[in-house]
Amino acid sequence: KKMRYLVYFVHRHFEFRIPEFESLLKLHGVDPSTCFNRQAALNTDCPFLLAELESDEIASKICQRAILIKNMIEVWGQGQTVEEASQRVREHWEQGRVVEEVFAESSSWSVQVDG
Repeated sequence: KKMRYLVYFVHRHFEFRIPEFESLLKLHGVDPSTCFNRQAALNTDCPFLLAELESDEIASKICQRAILIKNMIEVWGQGQTVEEASQRVREHWEQGRVVEEVFAESSSWSVQVDG
């Protein structure tokens, strides 16, 4: 099953963001029409785009070559309320899609806020 990612674009060169992303998808054997909504991508006011990819490896390769993508973050869940989003993350975990190493005592992480 495909994994959902939040693609975080730099906030400049708006007209090149989607062509670059589509080119990198094709370079890695992904049909762009199967992984994101092109109409939603045309909103240049928003630096985010939801996309579906087969693996973290493809996401990583795209980020390594991209100039206009800051980051791609795997989406574990989303919802209209905190409770709904929390439930989606719980379901994601129960399906074995959240890597346990992320929550191990020996691992560390941080939250970065842009703005």
